[in-house]
Amino acid sequence: MATTTTTDDVQPTPAGYYRHLNQHKFTIELELLSSLASPAYLTNLYTQGILNDATFIRYLAHLIKTWSAPQYVRFIRFPMALTFGRALCQSSAFRQIVGTDGWEHQVTHEMIAAWAGKFDQEQEVVGDASENDKGMIDVQITAPQDTDDMQVEIPPIKQEG
Repeated sequence: MATTTTTDDVQPTPAGYYRHLNQHKFTIELELLSSLASPAYLTNLYTQGILNDATFIRYLAHLIKTWSAPQYVRFIRFPMALTFGRALCQSSAFRQIVGTDGWEHQVTHEMIAAWAGKFDQEQEVVGDASENDKGMIDVQITAPQDTDDMQVEIPPIKQEG
């Protein structure tokens, strides 16, 4: 007598289970990082107070360091995600300027101009995280050649009480 098996009878293998979990984690992290390329999303994070959460900033620093490695960076479609992510991790001034009036519009306009090839490549960067004459923050971030040398400031957890 032949027995038939249905998909309900098949137990997932541990390897398949962990593979599925890893794929899910990969997708979630990549989606979060991709979202960082959107000035509107950053403004939303600021509005919700998430950019003031040291735990979130530490997690973001971990993601930026991990996803800057060659085996992962190739999956990132929006390079501004890493640029904005590093700026969020390294500069509290940048995190505050994200919430100012007009920042989202200004940065979106500059990004579109850059994509259109109209961005002045000779534009002077004012500093690491200093305010320019328009009241905007200029952040210069250089991608390290070796991710082991990458410096991402991870803020300490504030102990309450």
